Parts: sequence; structure tokens; C-alpha cells
Amino acid sequence: MAKPLLRCPVPRFVLRHYVLSPESPVELTQALYRAVDALPAATAADRIVTACRADVRDEYRRLTVPILVLMGRQERLIGPRARAEFTRLRRDVSVVEIEAPHL
Repeated sequence: MAKPLLRCPVPRFVLRHYVLSPESPVELTQALYRAVDALPAATAADRIVTACRADVRDEYRRLTVPILVLMGRQERLIGPRARAEFTRLRRDVSVVEIEAPHL
């Protein structure tokens, strides 16, 4: 269960900064806002907390298929440490940067 503060709606500037980029098309921005608005704040908060607590490194190591990680150059959610962890855990992973934000 998420903390009460996280149960408040996610501010637009936070979504724009961490999920999108200043150059994101208006249509994408509006679609994200609609999707977030349709989600109860408690559900969104629980998803954020769950994602922050998730540790799937063991499962990631055991994957038997080729792995391609696409990283946006304007990425603000998945930082350099996570990128390094992708390649540290699996030497065969391909990490490709694309001209994009997180979404």
C-alpha cells in the first residue's frame, strides 16, 4: 500500500519531465494525461511503489532469448546505473540509444 502523499494525482510537470520531453508531440502528451487521469490515484501510487521495489535481476539473468534494450536519449526515469546493470548482468545484451524520451 502506497504512502498517503503518493495517493495525490501526479502533477503534469512531473509526467512531462520524467516520462515525456519538452519536444513530445501534443497528441502524445494529451494521450498520457488522459491515461493517467483514467487511473485512480491509489492505483497509480501502488504501481509506482511496486515498480520501485521490483528486483528482477535473477529472472533477467536466466532469460534464454536475445535481449534488446532501447534507451531514449532524453530518458529521465531509467538512469545510467540501470543501464550499466543491464550490461553487467548480461554481457550479451544489446543496448541501443534512440532519439526519444522514456515514452
